[in-house]
Amino acid sequence: MSRHLRSHSKSKDEMPDVGTLNLSGNRSRSGSRSSSRLSSRSNSFGAVWMTAAQFLEYQEQPLANEETVYQPYTRTTTDVAAAANGNEEEMGQDSKTLIFALIKQVKIGMDLSRVVLPTFILEPKSMLEKVSDFLTHSELLVATTRINDPLERMVGVVKWYLSGFYLKPKGVKKPYNPVLGELFRCSWNHPESKSFFIGEQVSHHPPVSAFYASNRKEGLVANGSILFRSKFYGTSVGSILEGSITIHHIRFGEEYEVTFPSAYGKGFLFGTLVMELAGLVTITCKQSGLKAEIDFKQKPSFFGEYNTLQGKISRLSNNQPIFNLSGKWDQRIDLTDANNPKCGQILWAVTPEFINQKLTKLKPNPMFALESDALWSKVTDAIVAGDQQLATDEKANIEQAQRDAAAIRAEKNMGYTPRLFVPNSSGGWTYKWFNNKPWNPQEEDEEYEAAGIIATRKHRA
Repeated sequence: MSRHLRSHSKSKDEMPDVGTLNLSGNRSRSGSRSSSRLSSRSNSFGAVWMTAAQFLEYQEQPLANEETVYQPYTRTTTDVAAAANGNEEEMGQDSKTLIFALIKQVKIGMDLSRVVLPTFILEPKSMLEKVSDFLTHSELLVATTRINDPLERMVGVVKWYLSGFYLKPKGVKKPYNPVLGELFRCSWNHPESKSFFIGEQVSHHPPVSAFYASNRKEGLVANGSILFRSKFYGTSVGSILEGSITIHHIRFGEEYEVTFPSAYGKGFLFGTLVMELAGLVTITCKQSGLKAEIDFKQKPSFFGEYNTLQGKISRLSNNQPIFNLSGKWDQRIDLTDANNPKCGQILWAVTPEFINQKLTKLKPNPMFALESDALWSKVTDAIVAGDQQLATDEKANIEQAQRDAAAIRAEKNMGYTPRLFVPNSSGGWTYKWFNNKPWNPQEEDEEYEAAGIIATRKHRA
């Protein structure tokens, strides 16, 4: 959902008044420094990384008051096409020893949000960024804005939704737990528009992430929040996603409420790791009276296959299926007529041509100090380099700074107010600058983002 950034300068009246921040990460303040158990070491910003006092300051400081410039990602990624690279990963002996030691310390049903996990099972990206992966093929969602038939439009939304799962790391990999106040911003360029995505960690205990995406020129915005829970089940670890994201189809006055499957890591007792998606997810549109139900299946203990699903698209009024869905979410999904199973089509398939259609994700430059890529950069570099000890140390630094900062807040009775999202009446979170007004091509030129605020540039007279 994004278009090429214009290079002309902005006048002050075009920019939101949100203050400034030294994006280099260097501190410039007077006053005493709070104590911290962290060592003073240099980070990628050239600053001391990271005391509790710094962490508190970064949480409170506004972002730079200037339009964000986005550029292509250059970071190494561990994402692979699951079908081409398999699902399972063998653990080395050192990894097995760490896992067995961890299993001895946890109980069945235990919440793992406060448990320090070994870095070899970490995916080198924040959970805030992980959610943005659902827009890897946002061109499919944009295409639904040109479909006039409600049923065909629902099929298109389902196709987009399922397109976000096939890229994943091998074995069991868990994204970083975002810290309170962490942000993630990215964008994508489309031929005629731009898409923007913003995520913020609005709560740490419980861990809640809020999200907003916008491409108003194409008639799309999305808003939602998700509570992430991790539990130990004896032979597996589950990551449960509670909450939903609502996609607003502005042109048609429709809202699609979307939920997500849970993820389960298995094989810790046997040394062969595999991640599976499981659970019933729904895509509901009350305005059109349509609903999609998709059941992600776990592989049975004996026989069977990984990564299968079954589903249906039906009317809310009678729950009778109109179309059935079946297949493997990492390879191919088929859509068939519920009344005539011989009449069907391939909804989508993971082919080289399909993979090449995915849009290039653009990241902000420069970044805010608590931006996911900047915050976790040293951990990510160490994981990619295979230095698990360094990754563990760097991750511990960040987590300790957050704990120390939380202790200071509690001692001083200081609350925390998220930058970009506010609580709503349904128990979730809403983007402060939420805008689902129809695009006015006579007045509006393009969307842009500055300091986390997605705004519209007007046509110049």
